[in-house]
Amino acid sequence: MLTKENIIATINGLDEPFVLDDVLEKIILLEKIEIGLDQSLNEQIISDDEMGNRIESWLV
Repeated sequence: MLTKENIIATINGLDEPFVLDDVLEKIILLEKIEIGLDQSLNEQIISDDEMGNRIESWLV
């Protein structure tokens, strides 16, 4: 879950000066990482082999 503390730490880690795009990019990346971690903890993942099979079926 994305928290204020995570966002503040991310902003504090940016170099000065920075542009708004830098902040938004970092926050979006942080959110995607958090979502991925939550999915992993909830076993909402597939193996590399299964992903390979799915991609292969799309190309046929």
